[in-house]
Amino acid sequence: METLTCFHQSEINGVVNKDINEQIAYRLGAAVAEQLDAHCLVVGGDNRLSTPTLKQALIKGIKNTGCNVIDIGLCGSEELCFANTVSQSDGGVMITGGAQPKVINGFKIIDAQNQLLCSKQQFAMLQQAIINHEPPMPKSAGKLVYQNYTKAYIQQILSFIDVSAIKPLRIVVNAGNGMAGNVINALETAFLGQQVPIQLIKLNNQPNGEFPHGAPDPELSHHQRKTSDAVKRHSADLGLAWDGDFSRCFFFDAQGNVVDQYYIIALLAQQFAQKQPSQKIVHDCRLIWNTKAAVANAGGEAIECQCGQQPMTDRMRQEDAVYAGSIDAHHYFKDFFYCESGMIPWLMICELISQTNQSLSELVNQQMLAFPTSGEIDSKIKNSAAVLDDIEHQLASSATEIKHTDGLSMSFNNWRFNLFQSSPNGPLKLNVESRGDVALMQQQTNYLLGLLQASHA
Repeated sequence: METLTCFHQSEINGVVNKDINEQIAYRLGAAVAEQLDAHCLVVGGDNRLSTPTLKQALIKGIKNTGCNVIDIGLCGSEELCFANTVSQSDGGVMITGGAQPKVINGFKIIDAQNQLLCSKQQFAMLQQAIINHEPPMPKSAGKLVYQNYTKAYIQQILSFIDVSAIKPLRIVVNAGNGMAGNVINALETAFLGQQVPIQLIKLNNQPNGEFPHGAPDPELSHHQRKTSDAVKRHSADLGLAWDGDFSRCFFFDAQGNVVDQYYIIALLAQQFAQKQPSQKIVHDCRLIWNTKAAVANAGGEAIECQCGQQPMTDRMRQEDAVYAGSIDAHHYFKDFFYCESGMIPWLMICELISQTNQSLSELVNQQMLAFPTSGEIDSKIKNSAAVLDDIEHQLASSATEIKHTDGLSMSFNNWRFNLFQSSPNGPLKLNVESRGDVALMQQQTNYLLGLLQASHA
């Protein structure tokens, strides 16, 4: 084995039997156990047809180092983190392709503190261990046990809300190809047991590794249309849709409109700050004014941060922050072991709707009027670093603030923008916001897009 094509900038994935196979899974299992010096690792996976054989090979590699394995079966990434914590294991591996098509699969690796192993140095060590693999010679193979933590996990995520405060709500839940289905069913049972008046209208709830509904990506227009139509058809209060390992949750209001995650961040941040004044809230730097205003009004402190799981959770720990959110639908919680969750956000939004007697659209529309945004706009640009330098040079004289926390952020009297590139060959992503001026936001968005188009000519 000379080269590996499944290792990317911050993730391990690829086409099954081309970029990823059982041999790589086996060697990765051994490499992870040795790199973490692990005595016990938790393993789980999504519902792709390729997951069981990859998991079997991975577990064999782990066990052959003498490390024990807890197999938690079909699960989401947040369930793996939960199991890792409550079992006091040394880390874990989640086999999932996330929102990718069914031909793709991959691995998410966490350490004992649920920190994702994804740095350049960590990936280099894993790759070398896989390429130069020598069969480990333990005194005895590790043991494998099967464990189900669903009931305890459900109790943990429900602890974020006052279930007695929930008022009757009718919710469409789209589990994609069923990956979120088991948790949805478990929550429904818990709601019945605690007399929580939430009615769940289920779409695509049965796990199906054939992916009959396509790639489990709620950002795809045809998936959004199905959820939106169901919300309107059932006169629901809101709709929800998850990606392939349900780490990201997307919201739809009662009119079937997709709700921008920027405004969800502010609602969650405001709840935390109101429940416990003076709390610190971490948020990514692409769009900031609405979050800062919401947190300040609630008596909290908002802290800008580079987007991404590792920088955001690192900053949470440094600041002792209670919550972190980014506009690409990733939400992290201190009381969920600094882990990401796609379930806690919607439970908290249900609580907020119940407490305020306002619909989701009413809550969000107030923010949209105060801080309208362009939405994230992608532009395929060559030599993006030079383009950013040129734009900064052109606008610097009128800017009130310039930051390079994540790409280029420039603020002016009543508007601001961020341009960043999430990967070396990825598109430049533009976000523009203003203070209560839709026309100004649209004008400056068009102006910046013109600059980007001119640079590409």
